[in-house]
Amino acid sequence: MQNDLPQRCQQFRDRSARLTTNTRWLLVLIPLFLVAATTAAAEPIEVTAPVRNPLVLLGHDDWVTGVAFSPDGTRVASSSRDKTARLWDSVSGQELQTLKSQGRQLKDGHESYVQAVAFSRDGNFLATAGADKAIYYWSASSGRCLACLGQNKGPVLSVTYSADGRWLASAGADSVKVWDTDPERHNGAYILSLGGPDALCVSFNPDGTRLASGGRDKIVRVWDAFSGEELLAMPASDQILSIAFSPDGSKLATTSTDGVSVWDALTGNLLFKAKETRGAGAVAFHPNGSVLAVVVGDNLIKLCDSISGKELSTLKGHRNHISAIAFSPDGNRLASASRDRTVRIWTLSPRSRERKGL
Repeated sequence: MQNDLPQRCQQFRDRSARLTTNTRWLLVLIPLFLVAATTAAAEPIEVTAPVRNPLVLLGHDDWVTGVAFSPDGTRVASSSRDKTARLWDSVSGQELQTLKSQGRQLKDGHESYVQAVAFSRDGNFLATAGADKAIYYWSASSGRCLACLGQNKGPVLSVTYSADGRWLASAGADSVKVWDTDPERHNGAYILSLGGPDALCVSFNPDGTRLASGGRDKIVRVWDAFSGEELLAMPASDQILSIAFSPDGSKLATTSTDGVSVWDALTGNLLFKAKETRGAGAVAFHPNGSVLAVVVGDNLIKLCDSISGKELSTLKGHRNHISAIAFSPDGNRLASASRDRTVRIWTLSPRSRERKGL
């Protein structure tokens, strides 16, 4: 599996070299134009009546640690300390697949807690990360385990796909890594091993050219996803628990015990810290970029304006700590995973200016 690794590593780095100076300037300038367009088009959101009775997904036997929507929004994936990941119908709540070791061969599923889950961009594959130091690659249609991406020295806590689905980034005890997930081979090998020891979270920017990570060293880092060069390093006041790029790639949201911070993703400047978000955990941007969802305390989700940090709504319902959150691709729903062993799907809608008299 590793015989062609040096060649593939070089090909990966060559992609960075082929970016001309003009192309690199475009990667910097395009997000600036998108900021204006997104800000003009974005509408605040509010919670509609179904929030009082969100769809509750039952089936996990232990804490639910991760959650993700499929790219078409029809399915939800969850991960759990019960050593499984599960696929659900996002409308009916019906369980579709249970992804777990069948015990028929070595390395066909997690042997310990599953910490995170991510859909590939085409929705055909799932990646799961675990406390057993492994990343597994699954068929989203059959639930079959396709590959084990090993070579980790400690638990893997976060996974995310690049925009084209070719690369998978992971964050764990030893470092941030980028993996080759070419479905023709299913023998993923890591292409880059970046710094950032004791990394807790990782996120690709929308076009897949940059990676952001954070962890116990209290530093937010932004990397060139092709070369592995560290582009930015922003000191924080505490360890970084969650991280997310805005949909246009211009901003970066991070959470720590002292709250939510929003950074300029190109310069590294701190734009603002959201008030009343101490004890913040998971964070996610709404697809139109206007709203941030953030877990505060043990079992609350706050929706905040992504420009000012002003609180818009609060979602209540979980009976224990909320581990992860994810917006649906159309932005109409928010999924949350909790230690109460449930996944909840909340309904959201655009705010009507006429109804609000604005």
